Amino acid sequence: MIQVDEFVKSGMVVGLGSGAASGLAVQYLGTRLRRGSLTGIVGIPS
Repeated sequence: MIQVDEFVKSGMVVGLGSGAASGLAVQYLGTRLRRGSLTGIVGIPS
């Protein structure tokens, strides 16, 4: 998901929306966090 990579960087607070697109983005961010290519993300439900 290239768009997510453009906007979300390590150490950010991310607003978590609802729906299919945000669900896919959250799954993708989780994968990056597990791999260690992204760190320190805080998710805030919206």
